[in-house]
Amino acid sequence: DELALGLCIAGCLLLMFSREKVEDEFVQHQRLLSLQWAVLVNYVILFIANWLVYDTNFFYVMTFNLIAIPLFFLLRFHWILWRSNQN
Repeated sequence: DELALGLCIAGCLLLMFSREKVEDEFVQHQRLLSLQWAVLVNYVILFIANWLVYDTNFFYVMTFNLIAIPLFFLLRFHWILWRSNQN
């Protein structure tokens, strides 16, 4: 479990900080906005889970919390880039 979680965290961080083919001001701005959005969403979910989840399930929530910010960031960032390429 520890190895899988460690590799997942390392992979997410590598994906988060990898450069795009075209790295301009728009991509940098969207990267920053996506990171801010990911942190906000993560802490809202964590705040709600803090009051609603107990016992062993809270451990699972905290484990998910370790990789939630990179996952939320990657989903939003690549969705915005895909949507901007469609226009």
